[in-house]
Amino acid sequence: MYRYMQSDLSQFTLRTNKKLLKKFRFAADYNARSANREIEVLMKKYVNEFEKSMAKLHLNNLYIQLLINKLSFLTTYKSITTN
Repeated sequence: MYRYMQSDLSQFTLRTNKKLLKKFRFAADYNARSANREIEVLMKKYVNEFEKSMAKLHLNNLYIQLLINKLSFLTTYKSITTN
């Protein structure tokens, strides 16, 4: 189980459809998690999959790394589509 210091926590507001949120809360409860914890688990899975398919993200140069990855993808895509 992950434990965070209060200074490590950030707040994030999510706007979504009421029916979707009710269904999500049911699924989270089924997994014995709060909706907040379920979102955190899903975010971690998503980031792990993203890092597997793209590149490891480092917070100190995150935006630079994302830009490099995007430019690399666009360059590759352009060479594939023009050939």
